[in-house]
Amino acid sequence: PRLWLLVLLAASPRVVAKDKGTDDRCESEAAVLEAELITPSEIEKAQSDWATGFLTLAATCKKDSSADCASGRGAAVKLVNGLYGFGIQGRTVVVKPTEAVIKPFRCTADGVVSWLIGQAGGEFPEDGKGFVRQSVWKTVRFENSDIAIEGEQALAMGNYYFSDGSKGADVKLEYTFGYFRDPKSEVKVNMHFSSSPFEKATNNSKTKPDITVEEVQEAIQNLGDGVVSIGQRKARGWDYQGRTLEFLETSFDFPSGFFDFRSDKEEDNRASDDIVLFKPADASGQQMRTT
Repeated sequence: PRLWLLVLLAASPRVVAKDKGTDDRCESEAAVLEAELITPSEIEKAQSDWATGFLTLAATCKKDSSADCASGRGAAVKLVNGLYGFGIQGRTVVVKPTEAVIKPFRCTADGVVSWLIGQAGGEFPEDGKGFVRQSVWKTVRFENSDIAIEGEQALAMGNYYFSDGSKGADVKLEYTFGYFRDPKSEVKVNMHFSSSPFEKATNNSKTKPDITVEEVQEAIQNLGDGVVSIGQRKARGWDYQGRTLEFLETSFDFPSGFFDFRSDKEEDNRASDDIVLFKPADASGQQMRTT
């Protein structure tokens, strides 16, 4: 009994000290975690490194005539491994190249390297000669719409502009980058989604010119001439159906298949002459129109 009492008395201070030490350690780890937040300046630095590496690789591959820029492959592999988090245990990296369709999502360094410089006879033939050789790229400029930072993870979304030296214009693409801090405390990419801006009538910069008065007058004149031509062919017993079809297809913006020409013998045994029948695509009641 005395022996057990001594053991308990000796152990009690240690238990208290251990609990206090644990609290101190947790506070210390929280402080370290807060200090390891990814900062906006680190993201901007990572984007600058991406642009510099891309342009350096483009300059190298511009001088290479091989299908997959053989002279730049080593540099491409080094660039991808340096910027992205491939090969880090416990980390998954996903990349969506801009124009990839057959295999749009790349989960390996080889897939990203292929996107950049191509891969002759490899797993990603759709990449062709690679993005770096699609044009004579001069500059790459990032414009972040916003940056979201959560602990050791961060997201950046925005537009990046690739200056096309051959055309003297910028190619605008959209991006989403995901970043994390690797075991060496370096910021790496673990998600990269690149796409072209969606275009439709409301945001397409290539708007059609306004219709002029002269164009309207010309269309009216052509309409009248077409009707007269059909009538003349009809009066002379010539093939007026073919002319009518041509007139309708060139004068009106109907989709193909709207017009149907049938002999009157196929329709209620009406007159002996051929007539023109018009069948609207969505008509269900009175399907054939003679006027």
